[in-house]
Order: sequence, then structure tokens, then C-alpha cells
Amino acid sequence: MTFANPLAWGLLLLAIPVVLFFLLKVRFRKEIVTTTIFWQQVLEERRIRTLYRRFRYILSLLIALLFLFFLTAAVLDLAFTKTENNRCIIIIDNSASMNALVPGGTTSRLDVAKRQARQRLDKLASSQQVALLTANINPKIIAGFTENTNILRRKLSAIPATDFPDGLTTTLQLAEQLIANQPDSPIYIYTDHVLTDVDLSTKPNVHIIHVGSSIDNLAITRFQPRRLPERVTDYEIFVKVVNFGGETVQTRLEIDREGEIVDVLPLTLEPNMPVTRIIRNTSYEGGLFQAKLISTGAFPTDDVAVAFLSQQFVQRIL
Repeated sequence: MTFANPLAWGLLLLAIPVVLFFLLKVRFRKEIVTTTIFWQQVLEERRIRTLYRRFRYILSLLIALLFLFFLTAAVLDLAFTKTENNRCIIIIDNSASMNALVPGGTTSRLDVAKRQARQRLDKLASSQQVALLTANINPKIIAGFTENTNILRRKLSAIPATDFPDGLTTTLQLAEQLIANQPDSPIYIYTDHVLTDVDLSTKPNVHIIHVGSSIDNLAITRFQPRRLPERVTDYEIFVKVVNFGGETVQTRLEIDREGEIVDVLPLTLEPNMPVTRIIRNTSYEGGLFQAKLISTGAFPTDDVAVAFLSQQFVQRIL
């Protein structure tokens, strides 16, 4: 048995004034009257109803005290839980693929994962200690074990989107270290990936909640400019694009340097057939190059790639 707010026991002190008001009796004023005939009749009726009135007043006192007890119990947030296993870990995958939009909407997979995790928090017991982790290539403990759901909701809403690859296996190992003393504590993982290198049949406490569904996608998988060894004033750009969808798509690829268009390539991309292009140009100037794939896919992260090319200086010698 645990209490979320032990200081609420102070509300029971209100029982003192309740009992005092019950014991307080109003004294009758003394008045001179011309006759007592009518008053004797009133006093006789009052004697008959004395027992009923006493019972009624005691019942009112008990109801008031009972109401005070329920009020105190509500503020205490009384809960009967098993103290030997009261921990839980929630893992949110915030890798690059979680930035993909849900089909037919403007909500990302990460937003859906946060909403589902928030619903999970609402179902947990008030005394449940919850830790919040993020799963990308750099796992982080966003919130340590705490019973304060307000802190957990605030930390959950503040989880940022990233362009990093996932690190679910490493994050799961970190979570298991956190519950080493309570190995049966549940672990909930919200992700769009499939754990292929972990045998979940041996981990009954690990629950995978899949977010999102398979979607068609175009992606820039390679993008690299370089200077040519034989002519340092020339450079070439290597770019590779893949269609991960199920149908042939026609699109174009725009390449610019510091905001100035270098080339525009029309592309016909067949399903799962990589397309490579090499663009050669002459310029002493370098800078930041950007390739942008004109796509209306639900995953815009891999439609843009950037790379830096150093500037070539002319050294005059005698």
C-alpha cells in the first residue's frame, strides 16, 4: 500500500472542528411568559422526539466524518501495488525513419509513438516507477525512474526528431541494465523497426509496439563531390538514387552549390534498381553542395543530401 501524497493526512485534522461543532449545544434564553400551558405541550413533544433527534445528529456526524475520510483517501491517492516489481521502461524510437508521415495525414510516426506512450502512462498505477529512454544510435535516458507522470509527459513531449540511424539493440541492453534488480519489469518499445538480432521469445517482458506501415519511398543513398587528381580545377559529383517503392517513378534531381543551380537531372527510377550519375564541371570555387530529389513521398529526410567541396587556390611561383 502506497500513498502518492502523504502530506494529505493533515486533512484528517478537520475532524476536530467537525466533532466540536457537533458537541456544541445552543443554550435557550430565559424569557418571562404569562402562561406555561402551551409551552408544556411543546416540551412534551420534544421529549418524545429526543431519541430520534439524537440518532439523527449522530448519523449526520458519521456521514460528515465518512465524507472527510473519502476526501482524504482521494487526495492521498491510495494504491495497493506489489512493491517487489513496480518498475516499467518506455523506449521511444526517434531515429530518422520515425520522421516518415502517416499515410493520409501530416502526423509523423514519432508523433503517433508519443501519443500511444502517453496513453500507456495513463493506464499505469500511480505508484509505478517509469523510466523514459530514446532509441537511436546514441541511446539516452530522458527521465529516470519516477512516479511523477507530469514530469514523464513533459519529457515525452520534448523528445526531438533526429536523422540518426536506430540503435534499438543497444537501447534494449541499457534498459535491461536499469531493471537488473527487477528483471521481470515490463519494457515497452515504440518503433517502426523489426528487432532481427534479438530473440524476443526469451524476453517475455519486452513488448514491441509497431508504429506506421510500409510506404513507397525515393531516396538519395550516395552523394559525394571530389576534385579530379589529373586536373585540380575540375571536380565531379557522384550521386546514387534508389526507388524503394513498387512502381516505376519519373522524377528529377536538382544539384546546387551555395544556392546556385549546378545541374538538373531527369530520372526514371524502377523499383529497387539503383541509378547512379556522375556530373563533371570546372571551377576553382568550392562550397556546400546540395542535392534535392523532387518527391512527394511521406519521408522527406532522405530526399536531400549535402556535401562540402574545398576551394582550389592558384599558387603563382617563379
